[in-house]
Amino acid sequence: VSRAMKLVIEHFEKALGEPKLNGLEKLRQLCRSFLDFYSKYPEYYCALQNYRHHRSSCSAGSSVLKETVEENNRINDIIESVLKEGITEGSLNREPPPAVVSAMLWGDVNGIIPSCALSSQSEEGKELFKITIETVIKGLKGEES
Repeated sequence: VSRAMKLVIEHFEKALGEPKLNGLEKLRQLCRSFLDFYSKYPEYYCALQNYRHHRSSCSAGSSVLKETVEENNRINDIIESVLKEGITEGSLNREPPPAVVSAMLWGDVNGIIPSCALSSQSEEGKELFKITIETVIKGLKGEES
């Protein structure tokens, strides 16, 4: 699971490599990069989906659990920083707060992004994923978008 999250982070960081993108466009890029991750690494995606069950079987002091929680927090931090950037420049709304939106989008690997990717095994599913993400993003758009 930790390796899967590290791959997600790599995909997210690569997606954010274009400095000319505003926060709204970066959020779209993050979502697209997760779909790319899902397509390239279906076995790691399955590991992410099993994370919550795996977590409950780990002891509280588990170093593996600690590392996985840290990686999960890092993913949420990346999303939250993109949201904050979008709010600052006006491409995204201030409400709901970035931490809440990040939890909605990623959460503890049970947010909209990882959950919707599962339906993207077909072309219709990929389109549904894109429509779902665009619908959420439209709701988050700021006045300048």
